[in-house]
Amino acid sequence: MVRKALIFFFMIVLVVVFVSIGLLGWYQGRILPVLGSVVTIPIIEKPAPVVFSNMKKSMADLETARYQFDVDFISVAVRAPERITVQNVFEGKISPQLLGQLNVKMTFTLSDLRYLANADFRFTQDTSYVTLTEVPALSFINMAAVTGQWFSFNSADVSGRDTSMWQKIGETATDAELIRSYRRLPDSTVDGKPAYHYEVGLDKEIYSKSINRLSAALWPGGSPEALRNYLSSQENIHADITIGKRDFLLYSVSLHSQGPIAGIDASLAVSNFNQEVAVEQPATPTPISSFPKLLFNETNWLDLPLFGYQIGIDLSAQTTDEDQDGLYGIWESAFSTDPNNPDTDGDGYSDGMEVRSGYNPLSAGKLMANW
Repeated sequence: MVRKALIFFFMIVLVVVFVSIGLLGWYQGRILPVLGSVVTIPIIEKPAPVVFSNMKKSMADLETARYQFDVDFISVAVRAPERITVQNVFEGKISPQLLGQLNVKMTFTLSDLRYLANADFRFTQDTSYVTLTEVPALSFINMAAVTGQWFSFNSADVSGRDTSMWQKIGETATDAELIRSYRRLPDSTVDGKPAYHYEVGLDKEIYSKSINRLSAALWPGGSPEALRNYLSSQENIHADITIGKRDFLLYSVSLHSQGPIAGIDASLAVSNFNQEVAVEQPATPTPISSFPKLLFNETNWLDLPLFGYQIGIDLSAQTTDEDQDGLYGIWESAFSTDPNNPDTDGDGYSDGMEVRSGYNPLSAGKLMANW
């Protein structure tokens, strides 16, 4: 009798165990009502740090993909509210050389004015190309002269810098050290494939270091100090991340942060993994060395102060020409010329004349000659 009772008891235990495992298996990646949180079974599924480590390895082995990187910068300043929206879509290969197609769309809203810019890039092994398809109507530079035509440049001269930029973006998006805390959300589906879904809190100190790495890639000569200070002052930094459950590829990142004067919403979506990307070369491109001459010839420098007034920024200090060389102080800074010397390189031609003609005001040769 006792033996039968023990057998019956063990059968009940086995049934309970199997039913519990079955329920947990069904609830894995879903919210368990009793606990109010998402179930992760250690034996069946990997914990979050392991998932992120595997994702970093999978992304490092990736050949080609489609990357859509969007940034929305919203200022809360009362005096001059502004908003900058940037959308970058790149299809192709990032490392060891940038090969593929890139589209950049930018929208600037300054006070009551709105400016649009749109550019397409094509990167091939030896020669790369850029065209501006939409530009702001700014009279102090001749944007119309450089719109709607393809310009060519040597891929070897810029591929290292461009590759560095995209690699830094990828490294920042997949940096496990950035993550201060994990919270698993219900699993999602991306293009029919199951994906882990996490909400993560980011470490502010490491986030600031990552921003500096990104700035160094975007501005090799040094990013604006005000921009670095602003980005480093961001608080309440958190992100939503989806990672493939089978391939451990990064599918998406959505990041939000808020600072004392502005907030940032950024997102990265990755798709079309390891698909072939064909790049069509333009038929009759213009050498990029002609770009500065077209841009700065027949411009009205005097319109720059008016532009500053329209957007609510006082440019009076930057729109004086101390050495009377035809360049405002703001352009002297942009071209690194001496604001107190009308002929910085001493070649007999004023800095303003050289810039308008597409020549380098700092040394012999043309602006962008190495491109």
